[in-house]
Amino acid sequence: MIGVWFVAGLCLGWCHAWMYARSAGMMDPHKPAVALLSIVGGALLRWGMAAVLFFVALRQSVWALLLAFLGLWVMRWIMVFRLCAGEGPVNSS
Repeated sequence: MIGVWFVAGLCLGWCHAWMYARSAGMMDPHKPAVALLSIVGGALLRWGMAAVLFFVALRQSVWALLLAFLGLWVMRWIMVFRLCAGEGPVNSS
């Protein structure tokens, strides 16, 4: 049962990445108020979802919380590497 928390963290990480991509796609330089609302609203929603998952996992055990957190971060890094795979190294000069 405790492995379910890792999968729940993975799903939450995928959901966060999807929400980031959707928020970035909704950006319009001619409507800064909508862009700000999208960024702030999305961040509050992501934090709320993470807080609920972590709270429910913690009610089971500390190990469940740690596995949910690990799943969230693993999926976030997978999405970062996946989105940046074609860009190559960053040139800082």
